[in-house]
Amino acid sequence: NGTVTGHGMVTLDYMGPEDIPMPDMDVMIERMMAELGQKTRFDNWDDISIYKQYEVTCYEDMTPYINEDRTVAGEHVDGNMDTIFYVIGELEIPENDYIETMAVIIVAEDASLTVNAGAYLECAMTNNSKVEVMPGASLATSMGDAIINRDTLYVHEGAELISQMGSFIINDDNAEITLDGTFICGCIGDGVRDILWFHNFGTVKGDGSVLLYEAAHNDLPVSDMDALMSYAEEQVSGSSVSVGLYWVPGDINGDFEVDNKDIVTLFRYVSGGKDIYVNVTALDTNGDGLVDNKDIVTLFRFVSGGGVTLSDKPYTIVK
Repeated sequence: NGTVTGHGMVTLDYMGPEDIPMPDMDVMIERMMAELGQKTRFDNWDDISIYKQYEVTCYEDMTPYINEDRTVAGEHVDGNMDTIFYVIGELEIPENDYIETMAVIIVAEDASLTVNAGAYLECAMTNNSKVEVMPGASLATSMGDAIINRDTLYVHEGAELISQMGSFIINDDNAEITLDGTFICGCIGDGVRDILWFHNFGTVKGDGSVLLYEAAHNDLPVSDMDALMSYAEEQVSGSSVSVGLYWVPGDINGDFEVDNKDIVTLFRYVSGGKDIYVNVTALDTNGDGLVDNKDIVTLFRFVSGGGVTLSDKPYTIVK
């Protein structure tokens, strides 16, 4: 009957007995919006966020609510951005499954989440127990949200952990990440400081690697990658985890694809063009330690299906 202001979060969680059916949670969200006087939830980030929460004991509990095409209070909701999956069982993402969602997954104490071989899971997450990423699988952040580890996260050899645009991987106090696979870690520069999307306040161990990449080199370029590499090394100090750059041989323009655009970019660079962004690490396509017309020819033959192999030796400009 009064006024509610702020930018907090309301979570709707069905607490009724099992013999009473769960209400339509989208209708419940509409009613909560009406109580708060909200017409939208995502256009104005100062508004109160409203989520609906489902308890999950297995994969089948989650699938009805993934990638729904819904309209709530006249507003289209894409990617489950108002959904929380609260895991209280042993949730397994099946082999080779692909889930790309903006839902939040909370792994409760004494529960577990396993991303099986070949599967890809992109989400926001808070882990209060155990999460495993099996060989050949990937666990990635959703845009603008984080994966927060508060207990045990195990990335097996051959598995990937990925931090994407604006999304942090945070290893909390007293938490542990075992990294035997690869952590592909995004970073940007905002004109004031460079930002690495990884913070470790707990323990990191394993024999894997952290590989940095610029997530928005055209709009938010990193000014000092060496400093970010040093910061990443501090985050994994005391472990056998290595730190390096993530790059694709032949990817001259840094879009993680190798095509005609890279040939054009390399040609312009070799010809002395100005104000051209290049992924320096990939410039030396033939691996002879130089960047010249031979590299253009090698890249052209590769893109044309000429049967050549691009060098995977990182190139460094001699200053």
